[in-house]
Amino acid sequence: MSDFAVKLQVAQALADSMSAGSLDGFLRWWVIDSAPPSRFSEVCRPFQIDRMQRISGAIEQVAGMREYSGPRAFWNICARGYDKSGSIARMVAWAVSYSRFPMEIVVAAGDQDQASILYDAAKRECDLNPWIKPRIRFKTKKIEGPRSGSVVKILTADAPSSYGLRPDLIICDELTWWEKRDLWDAIFTARQKRPKCVMVVISNAGMLRTWQHDLYMGAKGDPSWVVWETDPLTNPTWMNREAIEQDAKLLPKSVAKRLYYNQWIDPSEEAGYLLRSEIMACLRQGLEPHTKQQEGCTYALSIDYGPRKDRTCLSVLHQDRDALFYIDECKVIQGTYDNPVRIAEVENWIEDKLEVYPQAGLIVDPYQLEGTIQRFGDRCSVTRYQARGPVGNYHMAELLRTSILGQRLLWAPGTGAHPNKAEDDFAEELCNLIIKQLPSGKYRFDHESGMHDDRAVSVGMALLALHEGYIPRSHLVPTPLKIPSRELSNSIFSGFSPMPLFGITKPDKRRK
Repeated sequence: MSDFAVKLQVAQALADSMSAGSLDGFLRWWVIDSAPPSRFSEVCRPFQIDRMQRISGAIEQVAGMREYSGPRAFWNICARGYDKSGSIARMVAWAVSYSRFPMEIVVAAGDQDQASILYDAAKRECDLNPWIKPRIRFKTKKIEGPRSGSVVKILTADAPSSYGLRPDLIICDELTWWEKRDLWDAIFTARQKRPKCVMVVISNAGMLRTWQHDLYMGAKGDPSWVVWETDPLTNPTWMNREAIEQDAKLLPKSVAKRLYYNQWIDPSEEAGYLLRSEIMACLRQGLEPHTKQQEGCTYALSIDYGPRKDRTCLSVLHQDRDALFYIDECKVIQGTYDNPVRIAEVENWIEDKLEVYPQAGLIVDPYQLEGTIQRFGDRCSVTRYQARGPVGNYHMAELLRTSILGQRLLWAPGTGAHPNKAEDDFAEELCNLIIKQLPSGKYRFDHESGMHDDRAVSVGMALLALHEGYIPRSHLVPTPLKIPSRELSNSIFSGFSPMPLFGITKPDKRRK
């Protein structure tokens, strides 16, 4: 065995031994997922040490390593860039690996996307520390400690039920983004089943007058809780302050306040997706829609199908050579329970548009329209848009918003007008959209009760298809240069013989 291998083996054994004694010993050796990967003890900031010191006593006690008589509930309220997911990943990795008693650890997140972030963060950092591998195993929605007998259960707030738990350690991630409080009620009441149970909540600031804000105010006045809040201005992270200020300008103000400045906001601040002035700046008087396919433009047909309560919206957009987007058509059809919008009517519209724009691509939400997708799959490029997922909704919402802010999406006044309400058009619908923030920190647009967002969805789908290049752009493929054979002898290649590729020549058939 080489000297390096011996030293590595000794170092790993020492890391394992110190980790078995305390959380502090673990963090002294632990390599974190930074750029480049470094030991936590070498790159950590004061706020990270302060946070872990507040929590470590209670966690080490429940792991069977020390006596502790202080608070057992902790709420850390931090802005973006304060290592929330990373700190949870480390606590979980240490507890499940080195507890002297079998522990039931519950990690609760707002939705599956956020739960995946936590799971992946823990796995990435464990991959950077191979000496812990014999002590931890990653399984689907669960992490196990084969030596300690501990198990980590990862739960989400959108799960059907979470009762019957007997947790020793509860970690709630991004509590202020949870839409429902069912999971909170289940795990909060379960903590009394274990007398030494520890609860750790880590989140951004949230919205005033919500159930999370009521909990926060109650925790601040309860001596059994430790509430720790960061002010990004007086306690900065490693993130570049100037870059944060620049990014904040591109986000909705309510999102920036919560994510970057750690400020609790009034629910009314969340409402505005776009200002009316920003929307009206994209209207172009006299703008004529394309009535036939034009050279240098790429066309998208999009369908948001709502047979009864929701509206069906059929849109045509094109992108020109300057990468500007134009709405050529936004048609609204309102069905009823007695007279739903027929799929045949939608397919007739597609047939008509493919006659006008033969190279257009089609983007469709496959819900209820899978047969239509298959029917037109051989006629044109067809993209299935999975509009239900949080990530897809965020990408569409952000692209639509930034395209309007930059005046890169243009349309004529009256576009998308309701057949029975001329004043109810695409621009007016945009003015009434609201922001719904997601547990992952992303957001989507939505509408108040009695309002609609079908035109925004339909236009957003087409916009996304054009922007992301889902539709083939034939005008970007150069036409091959054809040189007549009689002109070849006078070309610049005259008198030169091409060299064989890779030194291989064709055999001379005249040779025997």
